[in-house]
Amino acid sequence: MNLVLFRHGVAVERGTKGIADDDRPLTEEGRRRTREAARGARRLGLGIDRIVTSPLPRAKETAAILARALGLKAPGEDARLASEPEDILALVGELKGTCPALVGHEPTLGQVLSRLVFGGDGGAFRFKKAGLAHVELHGPASGRRGTLLLFAGPSVLRRLGR
Repeated sequence: MNLVLFRHGVAVERGTKGIADDDRPLTEEGRRRTREAARGARRLGLGIDRIVTSPLPRAKETAAILARALGLKAPGEDARLASEPEDILALVGELKGTCPALVGHEPTLGQVLSRLVFGGDGGAFRFKKAGLAHVELHGPASGRRGTLLLFAGPSVLRRLGR
């Protein structure tokens, strides 16, 4: 099975008066850039067959944009994508499909990718907003390790999506 990790797009700044951190939506510019990045992801032809997202608004918006670009049904939601790396890795072990995509947040996506590829807790990867990683997973669900196939920043994806 393959797996795509996708970080949410540019959101309203943390600390914006009247908006709690967990409630921050994408900005208009964030929506535009995420649409371009999602079109780039489509052009890559990764074979994404379903999307699961964090329940936070910025991730849900990103996942909906990605789903529209890929012609997929509405994303599923899993609170573990707004949690700790261990929780996300447990979710990865339960995933079905050929190439599911998980939409979430930093620093946890980078930590999950590091654990899948290197097996350690290192923070070797830092996702930019609306960036993605594509991993080929090996082994049983409980102890999956993977091979990194692609790590693409948003500028590369946007360029592909234009």
